[in-house]
Order: sequence, then structure tokens, then C-alpha cells
Amino acid sequence: MATFCGKHSNTQAPISVISELLYEKDPIKFKDLDAKFKTLGIFKVKDLANSSFTQVGQMPLGDDPIAVLYGALELYDQQCKKQLKTAHEEYENNNIVNSQIMGLELLKHNDKDINTLILLTATYFRNEEYDESIKYCCTILKIEPNCSDAYRNLGSNYFKKCDLIKAIEAYYYAAESSYDNDCWYLFAKAIILNHPETAEFAYQSVLHYKPDLYLLRYEYANYLFSLNRMKEAENQFEMVANDKPEFSPIFNNLGCIHFKNNKENALHHYNKAVDLDPKLTVAWVNLGITYIKLKKYDDAIEVFQKASQLDPNNSTSSQYLARIYLKQENIVSAIDTYKKYLLIQPNNVEVNYELGVVYLNSLKNSIEAIKYLEKCMELNLKTKDFFINLAKTYIALGKKQCASMVYVSLGDYYIQQNDEKAKRAYTAALLIDPDNAEGHWKLGIQYFRLGLLDMAAKRYSKSIELRPNFPDVYYDSAKLFETKKLYEKALKYYNMVLQLQPDHYNAYYDLILLNQKLGRTNDIFKLNNEILLRTNSYNFEGHIEMGNIFYYNKRNLELALLHYEKALSIDSTSPNVYIYKGNVLLELKKTGEALKCFETAIKLDPHSIIAHTNIGSIYKNKGNFMKAINSYEIVLKLRPDFPDAYCNLIQCYQYICNWQDYDFYVGKLKDIILKQINDGQLPSIDPYHSLMYPFSSEVLKEIASKNAEKCIEKSSIEVDLIQSYNYPISLTPDGCIRVGYVSSDFGNHPVLQLMQSIPNLHNKSKIEVFFYALSSNDDSKSWFKISESDHFRDISKLNVVDAADQINSDGIHILINMNGYTEGARNEIFALRPAAIQVVWLGYPGTSGATFIDYLITDKICSPPEFNHYYTEKLAYMNQTVFVGDHKQLYGDLSPRINNKHQKIPTRELKTTIVLNKGHLSIKNQKPNHSILPTDVPTSMYSIRTYADGQEKFYTRSQYNLPENAIVYCNFDKLYKIDPHTFKMWITILKNVPNSVLWLLKFSEAGVKNLLSITSSSNVNRSRIIFSDMELKDDHMRRIQLADIFLDTCICNGHTTCLDALWAGVPIVTLPGETFASRVSASQLTTLGCTETIALNKEQYIDIAVKFGKDKHLLENLRSKIWTLRTESKLFDCKSYAEELEIIYEDIWNKFLFGNQLDI
Repeated sequence: MATFCGKHSNTQAPISVISELLYEKDPIKFKDLDAKFKTLGIFKVKDLANSSFTQVGQMPLGDDPIAVLYGALELYDQQCKKQLKTAHEEYENNNIVNSQIMGLELLKHNDKDINTLILLTATYFRNEEYDESIKYCCTILKIEPNCSDAYRNLGSNYFKKCDLIKAIEAYYYAAESSYDNDCWYLFAKAIILNHPETAEFAYQSVLHYKPDLYLLRYEYANYLFSLNRMKEAENQFEMVANDKPEFSPIFNNLGCIHFKNNKENALHHYNKAVDLDPKLTVAWVNLGITYIKLKKYDDAIEVFQKASQLDPNNSTSSQYLARIYLKQENIVSAIDTYKKYLLIQPNNVEVNYELGVVYLNSLKNSIEAIKYLEKCMELNLKTKDFFINLAKTYIALGKKQCASMVYVSLGDYYIQQNDEKAKRAYTAALLIDPDNAEGHWKLGIQYFRLGLLDMAAKRYSKSIELRPNFPDVYYDSAKLFETKKLYEKALKYYNMVLQLQPDHYNAYYDLILLNQKLGRTNDIFKLNNEILLRTNSYNFEGHIEMGNIFYYNKRNLELALLHYEKALSIDSTSPNVYIYKGNVLLELKKTGEALKCFETAIKLDPHSIIAHTNIGSIYKNKGNFMKAINSYEIVLKLRPDFPDAYCNLIQCYQYICNWQDYDFYVGKLKDIILKQINDGQLPSIDPYHSLMYPFSSEVLKEIASKNAEKCIEKSSIEVDLIQSYNYPISLTPDGCIRVGYVSSDFGNHPVLQLMQSIPNLHNKSKIEVFFYALSSNDDSKSWFKISESDHFRDISKLNVVDAADQINSDGIHILINMNGYTEGARNEIFALRPAAIQVVWLGYPGTSGATFIDYLITDKICSPPEFNHYYTEKLAYMNQTVFVGDHKQLYGDLSPRINNKHQKIPTRELKTTIVLNKGHLSIKNQKPNHSILPTDVPTSMYSIRTYADGQEKFYTRSQYNLPENAIVYCNFDKLYKIDPHTFKMWITILKNVPNSVLWLLKFSEAGVKNLLSITSSSNVNRSRIIFSDMELKDDHMRRIQLADIFLDTCICNGHTTCLDALWAGVPIVTLPGETFASRVSASQLTTLGCTETIALNKEQYIDIAVKFGKDKHLLENLRSKIWTLRTESKLFDCKSYAEELEIIYEDIWNKFLFGNQLDI
């Protein structure tokens, strides 16, 4: 049945808004209309809108009630538009709160109105309520998935929250969908801030793609200027000047470049800048400084006066102006200039100091001078000249005690720089005032530091004579007596300290240590009781002990951190405590703060092996391998036999493809690991990274087992004994098996793309699915999809015991570990055994080595039955590959690549858009734009992505610097999966197929450099290795089609990347080994039904790749076969995969009930 008004079918506004509009139109005819509506069951506008035409036509509203109500709804629409316009005006006038209130009110009328929602994202952004703004951005994107403005505002919010990864992604989507230069600028800025070490590359890459981003080029030029690369900076500035001759800051910066070597040119550019923008203060200041250098003082005065008028708060112009007056001996004008500035900025320490010195030295007016110099003391100025001039002023005023204390402050200033200068300053203080007790004490400290103990004792004694109640002098005297082994005197003075200052905890601690040295146990017990009776707030060692207890024994990271921080508040000079704190912060995922702790530890102890090692690990995990290598090399210089540093160094070499002496250092790595295993130690390489090296399956099992034992040890710390749980021994009342999937990768992660649909495809009459997330919400679509499931638990904030308790209380029959030993794993939960049956599946290609894992779900290619002794688990076999993909659902719209020589890509026009960007409301029409690629470009092949609105995006080889007619071999794995022996095979293939290239992804500049160097040394032109940057997955799936053949890595296969290639129709050449990780691609190809590219040895690997590379007809037949099989085989059939999993779960459960475990 047709409804009256579909447009308002969701409008939540009360029906009274319509009644009131009609009443205003005719108060007599439409009297009491609100009550009449309600008697008909119409309470909201949506109720009226959803009524039938028959119902509306029968309403008592005159001859034509339908026309009357349509008119009322039109008036209502006009009213809403007017209110939205007013809300926009309020926003533009910076009445943000009013604008937000009006927006929220409008939302009640239509909660899907994009313009209102965009306004709200902007108001919340301006109010710094970023999470609320993000919420409304996400709401918009659910309604309109390609809304560039929502993506831009989303990026701005993440930028403000310092979540640059998400900001980059959002800005990219905004730029891609709108082609707005502002979006590209924001995209580039976010990349640069997230990876400052690759700033130049980011600038160049974006400017190559968008050369008209003049602001970004301007910032790139400034970046080059900061690196003192003046000629390059000048070239970039000139390019901006040519494009934007009205952009005044460019000419100011060009003036700065010429300032050093050509003052006249500098003047020309500064004058050009102020001509373009007379309010550009910085250019006026620079112009004035140039006039000073040219000794044109009258011109400089005129310019600085102009600058001061423009910006009265600018101290630089006032200072230079006053200094010129002083140079001209115009003291009155100089003082007048300083004072005028101080009326505006009274707390500028430099101006106060300069004015004080003018009064002191030029006018000999100590009374005026002291006003400004004491102001500097309030502002905490600490320089040698300041202290000397201040003391000089006090002496002139007859205030010798004050002058003496100033010299004590000067000594304190020197104390960290030069002991001899500090001693001279304290001596000067005593020459001015011999009765300065603090001066005697401080001079005594200096004598003590210099090893002059008797002279120190005399100073301490004199200080006590002058001030008998001075606890710090008694404390230092006690330390001196203890150093001289006069223990009774030391005890006496420590006790005197405590009489004068009962909360002097350093005295307590040193007194305890001295009593320990003297074997006086009773006194130690008494002192400990006194400390406990008072407070432990200032007990340095006590806080360290408590921190260690909470960290190592109780595993309470927050309390451990609290105690380490309290210890550092007492003594910030202990490198070990910074290391303790850094270790806790690492476990709390606060990497930036941890890095600062380790860096501070190194400043305090440059030879700290642990601090250098931890810094190396932080940089390694962040992908900054060169800095990591530097740290590990420092460690190995300090301690050449340190296994952790060596193993991590080798991993960094692997990440950047530094294969010099590869066989030697891998051999040494194997020796280290084998020795650690034989000695019962935890290996210095984790299980995941061990898969990247040619270890035997037996060694891989031992590495995993040692790490599993560590998990048991860590979990046993959480509880006094391993937790004992009761398990369900029957199915749910509905006859279901409860399966719990535990993972840290429910968000935007490649592993989830393998199985996104599988758990939700289970037969709900057989399997009841629970999800347990080990990581928090990353706002990805994947997370949102999983979190909408019936049973979703975010256990990322729970400790190990509470997480295990949650799982057990849910009555889980089978618990699935989807991490293994990958990042984010919390195997300690599984070590507590919260479920009767615990299984490893999918996330980790190898054995867990754990006694607390019962089964590994695998297949007979990945884990042949004859290799079952390499696994600690029972093997649950699938009848297809265990590594399937959800590509059919995620990328079902992928069309085959087009091979038509010299076809030209058509031009298609994009629509205009309305935008609200960077949190500021602005409505503008975009000029019509066209295809992302240059139009009318001849190409032999391309791939197309078609959007929901009919627009198309093209992907061509030229776009990625690939030759049009060559054979393109590819591999899209991270570079650390490549080993030199595999790369040597690839080079051999290129040599045998002359018209061929190898296409790789760029993960590190160092890796690219090393691979190109190896290529050149192998007598292959380095131009045949082509690198591309990472792209969003949707784009990556299309560009894969531009390749011809995927060359798999051998030690650890591609896994997800191979599935991507096969779904794109690209053949894979693979060479299976002995280990699970090296056999996955063979398993996938077998399930696909395309085994002709599975090699038995290296020679065959090369032969297969060369054969298909040389015979394009054979290659196209193979590609065609793969394109057909990918939809017909089980490789991408998640439904059948889910059904087979259910059979495995039923078998596992039945075997548990009958008390046996056999391979399935």
C-alpha cells in the first residue's frame, strides 16, 4: 500500500509542528487539530507520512485534505531549511554552541539529513569533542558511503587525536572521492607527521601526483631550508612563486635564502613580500635586520617602527629598535621603546634584562635597574651575565647579603657544568658575606665532590655554627663522616637530621644502610617501623621494591608504574628505574613514553645495554630499522656475546634485505638458538620471526614450546596456582556447541580478511559463536561487522584471569586461538585453560608448542601426516586448504583485466559536491573533474573499478611505471619474507626472460636500496626491479591484475597475498618446503585445482616461471583457467568451509566426551 509521504517516513518531530503551521494559516478552520490528529493515532510527523492516501483523504480538513497536508509539509520543509541556514550562520559567526543546539534540534526532525549531520561534525570538532564528531562522521558514511566531506572531517578528528594512521586513511578517501586539493594537502601532511623520517619521500610523491599543491610545495621548501639545502629550497620556492606570485611568504623565505651571501637580493625579496602583504610582520623584521647588516640604521628604524605598529607584541622588533637607539647613543628613545613594549608584555624576560642593564651601565641608576633585574629573577632567568649584573646592582645598593646569595645562585648554575667555576662562585659569595651559612654549606659540597674532605668538614662545621637548625648540612656531614669511616659520628649526625626533619627519608634510608653495614639488626627493625608509621611516600628504594613486586610477582602494571614514577619523583637520576618504568610502559602499549624513558636512562648511563636494546626493539617494531640497527650495534660493541641484541640485529638486516654474509650470520643465529634450547633458556627469537629463517621443523617446535612454557609461567604469576575451571559436559539447551573465537585481529587486519564471513556462516542450530577481542575498537568496517554478532566480548582491557573467567562463565566448549604467536596474542589466557578444548586455527602457520592447546586445524598439504611429530597438538584435518579467503564477498565485483592494444581510456565527468571541510563550515561547488588517470592514454591492458554511482577508476601499467608489453613478475609480500636464495632464483628468471620485470612493494627505503644494489651486482639492469607504494586494499586488488605471474617466497609463503593474486587471476609459482609456513601456497593451489605451478625443486621453480613468461599464449590460458576456477573451486567458498569446520568441531567434541584425542 502506498504511503502518503515517503520523504518524511522517519521524521521524529511531533505532529504538533504540522498542527501549528495550519493553525497559523487559519485559526478557526484548524482549531484543536492536534487533538484530532491524536484521536486518529497520529502523534508524530512520521505517523502522518506513513498513513495511506485513503486515511489522509478522510481527515476532517475541508474539501481536499491531501492538498492541505502536502502544503503543510512543504511549509515544514521550508521552516527546517531556514533553521538549518540560521544554524550555519551561527556557526560562521562563531556561535558554536547555538549552532550545535539548533543542529541537534533539526536532527530530531530528520536524523538522516546529511547537511545537518555535517554541521554537527563541525560543531563538535570546534568544541574539541572529537569522539562525538567521529560518531556523526561514521553515521554519515553509513548513509552515504562516499561522502568526501565526512571522510575529511573524520581525518581532521583523528589528526587532532594524534591517530595519524586513521587520519591518513580518511584523508585519502576524501581526496579520492572529491579530488579537492585541500584533501590531498591534508593527506600528505598526515603522512609526513606519521613518518617524519620519510618526509622528503612523502613530499616528492604527493607533489609528483599533485604538482599544483602550492602550500605543500612551500612546506617542502621550508623542510629543505631546515636541512640547509639552500639551492634545492630556492628552486622549490621559485616554483611556488611562479605558480602563486601573489603568495607573499614565498618572497620572505627567498629573502632568507639570499640573506647570507647577497644582502641586496635579500632586500629585494623582503620588499616584494611587504608590497604584496603590508601586514606580514616577519618580512618587515627581516627587512630591518638586513638594513642593520648594511649599516642603514635610519632605514632600519623606520622598518622596525612599522613592524612594532603592526604587531605590538613582537619583542624582536622592539629589541632591535632599542638596540639601534643605543648604538646611536639615543638612550632616552631606547628606554622609551623598551617601556612601551613592557606595558604590553610585562613578563618578557629579555626586554626586562636589557632595560635593567641600560639603567645599570649606561645611566648608573641602580634603583631603576634593580626593578627590572629582580623581575628577571621572578621570571627565572639563569645566565652568568644576569647573576653578575644582579650582584653588582645589589652591591651598589649596599645589599651585600643579597649579593652574596646571588653568587650562591651562580654557583648552583655552574654546578652541573664546571666544579671549579662553582667553587669560585661560592667563594665569592663568602668574600661578600662571610656569615652566609648556605654559602659555606654549598662550598663544602664542592670540596666534598673534589675529594677535599677536611676542607669540606670545615665548611659544614661553619655552616652549622651559623645556622644550628640546618638539617641538610647535618645530612651531608653524616655522609662525609661515613665516607671517612667515622661511623659513630655518622650515626649521630643522621639522627640529628631526623630530630630536625622527621620526614627526611634519605636520612632514614642511609641510616638503615649504615646499620646494615654495622650489623645492628634491632636498629634496622626500629627504623623500618618508623618509616611505615610515617609514610612511604618518599622512600625511594621502597618504591622500587614495591614496583618490582607488582611488576614481576603480581603482574599489576598500573601499580608497578605508579611506584616507579614515585621513585623517580624522589630521585630522577637512576637509569635502572627509568628502564623499569619503560618496560612497564611497553607492556601497556605506550611506546612513545617508553622510548623517552630508555633515552633518559642512556643519558644517565650511556653504557646501559638494556636501554639500548629496548630502544632498538622499539624502533624495529616501528619499522625504523636503521635506528634499530644502530642501537643493536652499540649493544654488541659493549657486549659482543649478548644474544638478544644479535638476534634482533639479524632480524633488522632481514627487514631491509641486507644479506651481506647472510649464510654466516644465519648460521651463527642457529647456533645461538640451539644453545639456548639445549640450556633450557627462552630463545632470543620469537616463534613468528623464526618462521622467516631456514630452521628445521623440529627447531621451530622447540622455539614455540619454550615460549609456551613462558606463557604458563606468566599465567601462574597471575594466580597462586593454575586456575581450575569446571567445563560444560553437555551441549546447550538448543543442542549447540559453543565455539569461542579469540583474536586481536577483528579490526583492519589481513588475517580477518581470510575469515571475515566464516564464523557468521555457521549453522546456528549447530554452532553458537562467541567472539573475544584482544584489541580495542579501531573503527574499521571489519570490527563493526564482528561487533554486531550475537555474542561479542571486548576483553582487551581485562587482565588474564578476568578474561579467562569471562570465557569460562560463557560455557565455551571449544576455544579457538586465532593469533598463535603473532602480534597482540595473549596466550596466557589459554594457559589458564578456560575451556575444555583449545584449538589453534588460521592466524599462525605452525605448531603452538603448547601443552594447553589440544588441536591444530590444518590440511594434509600444509601438515602431511608423516610430519605430525613436528606438532605438539593433535591435527584436525580439513579436506581443502585451511587458508581460504573471503574475496568472493569482499571483492566480488572484480572484473577481469582488459587486454586491448592501443585502446584509449574514456573520459568520464564527476559530479559536483557540497563540502564542509577541516571542521569549518563552507559550501562550495567543485569544478567538474574527470577520471583519475590522464585521458586518451593508449594502453595495452588495464583494470577497472566501477563505483556504485557509475563512476569508473582505471588502473594501467604506466600508472605504476610498468612497461606495457613486458612480462611482469610480482611479489607483494613484505620484504623480510624474501631471502637471498629466493631472490637469486628471481634474478635468474629475469635473465632468462629478457622482456620481463619484477614488481615489488616498497616497505623501506633501505630495503629498496639493497635489492637494487644486489640486482646491479648480478648483471641485471636495476630498472627491471620496480617498486610501488602501499595502497588501499580495494585499489591493490585491481592493480594486482596488471601483473602476469606471482613469484612466491620459499621459506615463508605469501598466504594472504597469494589468495589476493589468485582472486585477481594471477598464477603463482611456489616451492613447498618442510614447514607449515612454506607449504601454504601449495595447499591453496591444490584446492584451486591448479597444481602445474607447484615446483619440486629450485630448478623446476625457475623453469615454470620462465616457461610461462616466454609463452604468452600458454600464460593467458593459465590465467583464464584460474579466473574460472576461483569461483568454481572451494578456495573462496566460505560457506562450505564453515560447514567443514562444523564437522571438525563435532568430531572434536565427541572425542572429548569419549575421552580420546586422535588426528581427525
